[in-house]
Amino acid sequence: MSAITEHSHAFLPSSWPFDSSESTAAFTTMRLWQQELPILRVFHCANGDWQFFNGDIADDDEGLMVCFGCVFERDASICILGTLPRGWSATRAIVGGSWES
Repeated sequence: MSAITEHSHAFLPSSWPFDSSESTAAFTTMRLWQQELPILRVFHCANGDWQFFNGDIADDDEGLMVCFGCVFERDASICILGTLPRGWSATRAIVGGSWES
């Protein structure tokens, strides 16, 4: 996986629940990131990559590589997915809702 240039985050390092570094590249869409849409679908790919989406992915959504730590900083409720196995995905209907894999 690629890494993002080191920078700081507002959360305590001890709150980081993932095996991947907080500076690891994660993948999302321009629409989710720029419009600050909620994260409702997460993929932990077989190769270890993480992908974050808002429900259905539209054909015109442009991919975006972001800092994994910045994703966590934006929505710390994804912390529960820290043990999501590679090759699995999780979804929820609304922010604050239960994640289902």
